Amino acid sequence: MSTLMDAPALELKGGLYTLTAIRIYSTDRELLIKQLEDKIKQAPKFFYCAPVILDLSQFKGDFPEEPEILLNTILDCIRYSKLIPVGIIPMQGAPESLIQAARKLGIALISDSRNLSAPAPKESLAPVAQEEKEEIIVDTSYEAPEALSQLTPTRTIIQPVRSGQQIYSPNGDLLVLNSVSHGAELLADGHIHVYGPLRGRALAGISGNEEAHIFCQSLEAELVSIAGRYRISEDLKDDPLWKKPVRLFLEKGKLQIAKL
Repeated sequence: MSTLMDAPALELKGGLYTLTAIRIYSTDRELLIKQLEDKIKQAPKFFYCAPVILDLSQFKGDFPEEPEILLNTILDCIRYSKLIPVGIIPMQGAPESLIQAARKLGIALISDSRNLSAPAPKESLAPVAQEEKEEIIVDTSYEAPEALSQLTPTRTIIQPVRSGQQIYSPNGDLLVLNSVSHGAELLADGHIHVYGPLRGRALAGISGNEEAHIFCQSLEAELVSIAGRYRISEDLKDDPLWKKPVRLFLEKGKLQIAKL
C-alpha cells in the first residue's frame, strides 16, 4: 500500500502554448456574435471548441455597477460561438470588482505587460505582425473593403514568421520571403506567397475572393484556406504533394492542390 501511495500521480511541467486572444472593444451581444461567426466561418473545424483568452486591455466602454454582468455578456457570446474562454487579460488599472468577478466566474487572470501596446488599426479584423499571441480583433468600427479589385501593393515580409505571430495584408497580397513556423498565421484578401516551408496557417481571399491562390515552397501547413474553404494538416498529410512546392486554389468550390 505504501509503495502505491509513494508512486507519483502527477508532475508539474512548464510549457509554451499558442492560444487565440480575442481583443474586446464592445459588449454589444449582436455585434460580437456576428463578427465572431464571420471569423470562424473561415475555418470552422479549426476554431470549434478552441480555448481562447479574452483581452480587455483596449476596452474603452463603461463598467456597469456589477462587472460580473459585463463579463457574463462577453462569455455568453464566446460560448455561443462554440469557443471555450479560459482566461482574461484585464485592462490597465482594472477595478478590483472586475478581478473578483472573474474569479467568481472561474476565469483565470492573465497578466501581460504587452497589453499596453497600441491598439490594432480599426480598418481590419486582424492585427499587423508583432511578437505576441495571435488575436481575433472584434472591432465595432470595422468597414468592409470597397472592392476586391482595388488592391493595395503587396505586403512583403523578409524575416521568418515565428509561432504566435499573425500577419494580415488587407486588400492585397502577402509575400513571405522566409519560413512560417507552427503556430503562426498568415491572412490576406488576395494571394499568399511563401518562399520557404509553410508550417503554420495560411488563409487567402478572406474577404471572399475565390480567385486567390496560396503558393509555398514546402506544404507542411496546419491549415490552409481560400475564401472560407479549408483543409487541415490531417488531410494534407495524405496528399502526395505534402512537403513539396505547391499552389492551392479553388476549382468548382473545392480547394485543390497542384504541383508548383
